[in-house]
Amino acid sequence: MLEVYYGDADREKDKFLFDRIALRMPADVFLLVPDQFTLQAERNALECMNAEALLQLEVVSRSGFARRILASEGRPKEVPVDKYGRFMLLAKLLLEEEENTGIFSAVKKKTSFISMMNDIISDMKQYEVQPGELADIASGLDSGDVLREKLEQVQVIYEKYSREISGKYTDSEDLLRVVSEKIRQSETVKTHEFWIDGFDYMTPKLLSMVEAIVCTAPNVSIVLTGDDTPGAEKEDRFAIFRRMRGALKEIAVRNNIVYREYTIPEKYARKSGPPEICLTACSDFYAEAET
Repeated sequence: MLEVYYGDADREKDKFLFDRIALRMPADVFLLVPDQFTLQAERNALECMNAEALLQLEVVSRSGFARRILASEGRPKEVPVDKYGRFMLLAKLLLEEEENTGIFSAVKKKTSFISMMNDIISDMKQYEVQPGELADIASGLDSGDVLREKLEQVQVIYEKYSREISGKYTDSEDLLRVVSEKIRQSETVKTHEFWIDGFDYMTPKLLSMVEAIVCTAPNVSIVLTGDDTPGAEKEDRFAIFRRMRGALKEIAVRNNIVYREYTIPEKYARKSGPPEICLTACSDFYAEAET
């Protein structure tokens, strides 16, 4: 079963989350949170549950959970490569290039450019963009257009990188695909309930992992920030929430999973809102405010 809980920013979601988890005890529960957020989530759990230790609740990050699945279900035969390994591979490919033409010719061997390409390739793989799609977009632009030339050069670099890792390496993004496949075989996932919190938006790669969890675990609950009261659909600040909720509902329908939605109850409304900061006049808004 897939349950989605949502509420506006004035709801104490941490208190709600851990109250609900406490009701599920003594079931074994995984709380899946973004990378670098596990320590704070554990602190929140200890405070909200008034506990000295977490015994049946385990807080895991996306990366930590992926490593756990690979450790128990087996790793791919290719050598895993993280963002630092990809940086070195890109640097090798660009430094070996003999041709010194194109719009990036003056900067392609600089560390800053290689770092930027590293991030671009990571984002494209997270959103499952293939090199050929860049070529299709570029072909629709005017000849001589600067954007077209940039897209063509990025496509060339992306294709070279893809050929370089094919059959030899598995980068972080491809590893998520492998993890999604192995989740469905995991006995650990089959015996744990899952709560997912802290993800305001999920890339297609992460959604595929969540889909595998939903299809395998006995129950999955996700907490989102959003509002569907009359008029809220007109506000852009909830557009991401609506897309996320729609994507999760599609996952449930596609896999014939029971799907339910709940609003976070009014009793979790904050007693007093956070103090507002009013910036009235500023010569340098990064450094000072003049009143």
